[in-house]
Amino acid sequence: MAAMSKEDMKHKMEETWETFAAAYSEWVLDHHAVQGLYSTFEAHLVPALQGKAGARILDVASASGEPALTLAVALPQAQLVSTDLAHAFLELGKSRAARAGLTNVSFETADAEDLHRYGDASFDAVTCSLGLMFMPSFELAVKEFARVLKPGGLFAAAVWQSEDRAPFFLVTKKLGTEYDPELARTAASATATRFGDPAPVLAAAGDAGLEGMECRELPVAFTMKADEWWKELLEMPLPIKPALTKAQQARPDDDVFQEAHDKMAQEFRQRGWLTDTGDVLSPNNMAWFITARKPE
Repeated sequence: MAAMSKEDMKHKMEETWETFAAAYSEWVLDHHAVQGLYSTFEAHLVPALQGKAGARILDVASASGEPALTLAVALPQAQLVSTDLAHAFLELGKSRAARAGLTNVSFETADAEDLHRYGDASFDAVTCSLGLMFMPSFELAVKEFARVLKPGGLFAAAVWQSEDRAPFFLVTKKLGTEYDPELARTAASATATRFGDPAPVLAAAGDAGLEGMECRELPVAFTMKADEWWKELLEMPLPIKPALTKAQQARPDDDVFQEAHDKMAQEFRQRGWLTDTGDVLSPNNMAWFITARKPE
């Protein structure tokens, strides 16, 4: 099978996120299912930008607005631009901002690898939360981030570590692999954890002319509500639903989805993730939090 081109990979990723945008936004953002992530961006950027009138922040691969909305609340004097390649996310972001009464954030379609619509040295900070992993040419994206940063501007990004350090991805991929090994090998989770070693991102930042690179571990907890966690897993861009659908077609007399649900519940219980109330708490999924600065 011929390798997929970078353009085809980007198009496939755009289609995937257009499909899953609503479920992702509801689970990860509206339900605060990813805990401890966006507050880290806030803690890093607010002290540097709090007293800076008219500060501009570009949030890339922002999905439906994070960490853009968190920063818009913390920095009311700043102007936030939330961008994503998938248009569906932008409408969801606008709705979230409207519900929060925020007027200092705008939403625009943009390809992280080609930010030509933004001028050189036009932002005081660029953020990217859990987006670089999905960019075929992430080095181009980091170069664009550096280009649009003002001298002294800040860069902050989060990327997942490897599957063995992010057990939520390991567990969900394990279930998908059991029902369809071929599909699981090409699932989104494999891409999500491509930067187990952060060296390529740090090297790209250096090649782009950024300095003062720092990288630290960031533990992230996944939470899912009782009686909703299975539905949420099936609606996310994970290998589970496609694998189970294929297995169900091959085993029409069996209830493959119920069987898989029971296996996942048992796995959660064995790992101590299934609480007494039936909620799911998957702690200590490790990400890298990477920061740098454009020279003055």
